[in-house]
Amino acid sequence: MDYQTHQHIFGALLSKGIVYSFAGAYARDEYKIMLDEMKQGRFGTMDSTHHILSGFKALMSDETVRCIETARVACGGAGFASFSGFTDLFQN
Repeated sequence: MDYQTHQHIFGALLSKGIVYSFAGAYARDEYKIMLDEMKQGRFGTMDSTHHILSGFKALMSDETVRCIETARVACGGAGFASFSGFTDLFQN
């Protein structure tokens, strides 16, 4: 992190990760509320919770792949080497 370009790139990626963590906590809380209401026989929040969770899944999956690719490219040649750990993320 000695270079300003690295600080600029990885700082933005880190801040996205923090925001996604808060969004995930919100989604988890909404899911728990929905489950508690379902146990009581109420299904009013099920529709909105489904939309929130499916939207977050699509958004965060796509953004995670983009962020990993951005970090890999920012590492230069080392990001493409197998010892960097980036290549292992996409193998089955």
